[in-house]
Amino acid sequence: MSQADQLADPQTMKFLVGNKADLAGQRAISEEECQSAATQFDCQYFETSALTDLNIEKLFTEIARATVKRAEHFQHNAGNVKSKNQKNENNDSCC
Repeated sequence: MSQADQLADPQTMKFLVGNKADLAGQRAISEEECQSAATQFDCQYFETSALTDLNIEKLFTEIARATVKRAEHFQHNAGNVKSKNQKNENNDSCC
């Protein structure tokens, strides 16, 4: 995750997803460690299982909700952005 934080756009949505939750007896990382990592990297954490369908719909619903919320935020703020070619009407200079 730290490499993703360094290389990704700061606005990138992040989700920490643990899979194969149906194999709890073979767990390599505790749920507490996962929650701690999610807090550290400022992202949501989901434990999933494709076999039992645990949290699959919940995960994709949350991804969709976050995507819509982000798009609405960018649309709302789009009016505040000037293109490079747009003149600054409050300034008498040429640039």
